[in-house]
Amino acid sequence: MKFLHSDKSLKMKNKKGGMLVLVLIIFAIALILVSSALTITIASRSRYYVDAETSQERLTLVCAAETIIDAIETQELSDKMLEGSINTELIIRGANTTEPGSSAAPNDGKKIAPGLTAGSGSQTKCKVTRDTESKDIFLDFSTVIDATGRDKNPENLRVRLKYTEPGPAPDICANMVTAGEDGASNDSPKLVVSDPRSFTVYHGDATVSNTSASFIHNRAIFTGKIKFGQGATFYNDVIFYGPKAGYDVNSGGNGLLVEGTHSIYFLGVAYDGQTGKQKALQNTDGSAATDGGGIQIGHGNHGDEVSAYFWNSGITVNNYTMANNYCKLWGVGKNASITITRTWGGNDIVTSDNGTASASGENKVYKSGEASVPAAVQTKFTQLENKAKTYMATGGEVDSAAKHKVPSSESLAGYAKPTSGELKGSNYSGLNSTVDGGTNYKISGTFTAGTMYIDLSMGSTTLMMNSNVTFRDFFIKVDNSYGNTLTIVMAQGVEFICKDQCDKCKDTGRTCGIISCPHVSEDWTKVEGQANTPNPCRAVAGSKPAAYIIGLGGNYFEAGRACTVDGYISLGGRAENGETPGTVKLGDNVNFYGRIEAVKFLQGNSDNLVLEYCPAPSEESDAPKPLTSKYTAEEYQFYYNSVTI
Repeated sequence: MKFLHSDKSLKMKNKKGGMLVLVLIIFAIALILVSSALTITIASRSRYYVDAETSQERLTLVCAAETIIDAIETQELSDKMLEGSINTELIIRGANTTEPGSSAAPNDGKKIAPGLTAGSGSQTKCKVTRDTESKDIFLDFSTVIDATGRDKNPENLRVRLKYTEPGPAPDICANMVTAGEDGASNDSPKLVVSDPRSFTVYHGDATVSNTSASFIHNRAIFTGKIKFGQGATFYNDVIFYGPKAGYDVNSGGNGLLVEGTHSIYFLGVAYDGQTGKQKALQNTDGSAATDGGGIQIGHGNHGDEVSAYFWNSGITVNNYTMANNYCKLWGVGKNASITITRTWGGNDIVTSDNGTASASGENKVYKSGEASVPAAVQTKFTQLENKAKTYMATGGEVDSAAKHKVPSSESLAGYAKPTSGELKGSNYSGLNSTVDGGTNYKISGTFTAGTMYIDLSMGSTTLMMNSNVTFRDFFIKVDNSYGNTLTIVMAQGVEFICKDQCDKCKDTGRTCGIISCPHVSEDWTKVEGQANTPNPCRAVAGSKPAAYIIGLGGNYFEAGRACTVDGYISLGGRAENGETPGTVKLGDNVNFYGRIEAVKFLQGNSDNLVLEYCPAPSEESDAPKPLTSKYTAEEYQFYYNSVTI
């Protein structure tokens, strides 16, 4: 029994020990499991933080890149600023924050975007570089956010900005009017240029005014022998430029009248390969005239201080009937000469350099710089001489304007383009049709009582006229022309006529021709306050027309009464090159906005043609327009490296 009892006690003790061991084992296992769980949790949390940082880095990186690219596209960050940042590194920062209990600053109150702090631990940078093989620009964005101290590697994004070379402005219409050539006769009797900017240039023989007044407010340049008929009046300087330039004394009419304090310049500069002394007054055959024939040079009865200046030019007059129209001062520059054998009424003549002057009667002859010259006379002469030097400067504005001629047919040949569609007039009778921009079309026939709407937001468009085209109560409406143009190309010998359709226009409230929508009012089919009349669609001076009307040689363009034409007209072809010249005719009451160049420039009968100032194709428009960048975001590439920023 004792044996048995002892054995039982031993078993009980062993059992308690086993339970203790089991508890210890379970506890150890629990510790291991808890530790593992904690380790996994900590690791997961760390990975989560790193992943969150990485996600925030990518988000910040993309947002920063989009912000910069948007700023470039809208030109808040201009191309000039962008190009000035090449090979530099930009640090992109957010705004400051206001901490609780701290004083506020003017730029406080915004939370910092993660990764846009001012510190070195978390920030975004952008490095600007130029592609070595092109004019493209690379933007390398790098963002790092390091809140855990475990991820110092940045997220990187490279953006390629494709450079687009701005298209060259067409080398046409450098002047408000460019007309004529040697041997060609123009008749522009009623031209009214109403702005002092730019130039009106006539080459060769031309008649500026014939039967009624001509009022030219910008500077006029003549390189040939010119006739001034009844009422030729200028409100700015008149410049005879080159050895062949001169005044035809057989003009008749009132002569050459200049308003205000402007001047007349006879400048015998070498021009277009021509040399020799200029003859200020000429007979019809081009020989020097010694009898004024009763012409008048200067101004009428208003007492304005008009002056004339001669350089390498000569004038000899022995029968000069000036009436009350005369220059107050005659300046004689280098290699110039004046010989007057008639009493004018006391005009002052001042010479300088090797210029010579002789005069009879009450005319006073001085030598520049001498004490005998009255101060006011010397001052005026100096002003004349200085302006003449500016006008004669090689490459200067007058020299450049005078050298710009009507284009040759050959120089405009590049405007002939293959067409992808054909528009025939019979298909457009009475219809309002839309033509997609960005496409070239062939157009022919007669278009009647309709509208062709061209939306240039889809790209520049060319209308190629391979045969004659006539508009009757029909017009092209051009819209969204910023950055794109409508080019109307007339093949050699083609005519483009906008017919006089006044009665029909009054009935329909329509007009005829070419209209650029940005230049007119919203209700562009009516005249405010008037019923049943065509809208004149008066363009805003200083804006650019949307259309180019190009003639490849021997073309005829005409717009009749009540027509609207909004565009640059350049009809190529010069006889001196063996080509057939073009002709522009703008009839009575034509509503024209643009510039004109053609060897032959004709006008209608009774009404003046008013030309508002229009910028040249190479000039900036005064009208507001969306700013555009030369750079376009074309390629995005994410990449990784171990570089710490």
